[in-house]
Amino acid sequence: MGQHRLYWVTNHESPNENCFVVARNPKEAARFEAAHVGSDVQNVSAELVTALPPALLEKAEKEFRPESGRQKPWPWYADHHDIPKALGAEELFLNARPSRRLFGRNYVQHGLFEGLMGTRPDTLIRSVTDLLRSPKLKRQSNWMYRGHADAKWVGRSGIDRHPHPTPTRRVELERRMLTEFKRRSRPYLREIPRNDWEWLSLAQHHGLPTRLLDWTSSPLVALYFAVAENDGDRDAAIIAYWRDWNSVDTDGPGPLETDKVCLHAPAIISDRLMAQHALLTAEPPVEDRSSSNAVDAEIVNFYVSYKRIAAIRFELKQLGITRGSLFPGLDSICADIATDHGFNKARRPTGR
Repeated sequence: MGQHRLYWVTNHESPNENCFVVARNPKEAARFEAAHVGSDVQNVSAELVTALPPALLEKAEKEFRPESGRQKPWPWYADHHDIPKALGAEELFLNARPSRRLFGRNYVQHGLFEGLMGTRPDTLIRSVTDLLRSPKLKRQSNWMYRGHADAKWVGRSGIDRHPHPTPTRRVELERRMLTEFKRRSRPYLREIPRNDWEWLSLAQHHGLPTRLLDWTSSPLVALYFAVAENDGDRDAAIIAYWRDWNSVDTDGPGPLETDKVCLHAPAIISDRLMAQHALLTAEPPVEDRSSSNAVDAEIVNFYVSYKRIAAIRFELKQLGITRGSLFPGLDSICADIATDHGFNKARRPTGR
């Protein structure tokens, strides 16, 4: 059992088939992959990643042998047994390709476009011009954008980043937090919000976990949020979202009463919202959404090349899109100066 090792198998005939295989030696790993996908074994190679602890192999055999129906579970694909994950592999995207980082090395599974066609997808962004000229950016209204420092992230509202036992409990928690925010924030407000949409937008703006999800009408603002705090070791991303809708009527049902995903263009409660061309969507619990919520929509995921993060940040700065322009104030002026002189290290933001 201890003879089995983890190999990274490269299929030179079909690069999108690159994978981890558990086998006794590199020849066995290569032959297994070639036979399984119908490739010529001469076009498949395998390299050692690491020896595997016997306890990990034994656990995988006990759990998955009944499912596969195989008496001898090896050689076999390591991902079917979560072995790379058990060894600490991190999933990420590199140049729009699904990849793993294990023991400090990147293992890249070439995508269909690069592997079979010798081209890259038109959603891979290497410059500001790439984004603005992308054929995926249709010239029509109702497009919104979010920037993520990690392409693996999924757009979720603040309240949904925390587990809740039931949708009802989630809504109850939202109501309690909003009520407490109203009570405690009044002494600090120059103007009292007119309705719950404005109250919730204000709470969201100041960091309360809510059902509101930040968007912007500007793809360049989204690009800034994607690259601003990415350290260049993985792809960033932009989510482009189109939907046939109008902004919600704030005199109608409040944000906690709606059973549909709604677009909200917030009142300008700060210079930041204006500078960031801010939009919000209210995201009720998925289980509570009405069937009428199914309307025409389109989502496009852009991958921002990890190799071009610093260059894109410089391009955006040349265009006047900086922290100082999007977060007006002395704090941002100091942050920009520190960054220009190499003091600020990249961190991972929540994204917009």
